[in-house]
Amino acid sequence: MEALRIVLLVFWATHIPATLLVDSQAVLPARLVPSFAADLLAWHVRRTGDPVMTAPVQPWFRALVVGELLFQLPFFFVAVYAFAYRRNWVRIPALVYGVHTATTLLPILSEIWHSPKVPSTEARMQLLAMYAPYGILPAACAIWMAHSPLPFGKQKTR
Repeated sequence: MEALRIVLLVFWATHIPATLLVDSQAVLPARLVPSFAADLLAWHVRRTGDPVMTAPVQPWFRALVVGELLFQLPFFFVAVYAFAYRRNWVRIPALVYGVHTATTLLPILSEIWHSPKVPSTEARMQLLAMYAPYGILPAACAIWMAHSPLPFGKQKTR
């Protein structure tokens, strides 16, 4: 499980800037978004036809992003600390996060799969490959936490 711990640690550490700079654009006023982040998202949408980030962003996706900003983003900081220092108390929060996030990816992946906005099969496969880890890694985390009462082993007492 050490490899999964490190992968999840990197996942959450990199998810912080991704959430703040990219995902948040679905709900934040444009004036609050750094121009480089807006340009990056615009390039991505032009290249792939990403149906969930194409303006106007659908209300269901905005609702998921609000949940990401209010609940998942704070958890990312907690998870980075807990997984870096192997804190077993993160088990239940990580389980809740994993199940919640894996579930929210289902409508996103379905939208990508079925959307006529995606210009080609290649773009659709690129989008699915880009979004899939955001469902697979949280699901793997949830499975690990569900099956491990002490995910990081016995803690040393001081």
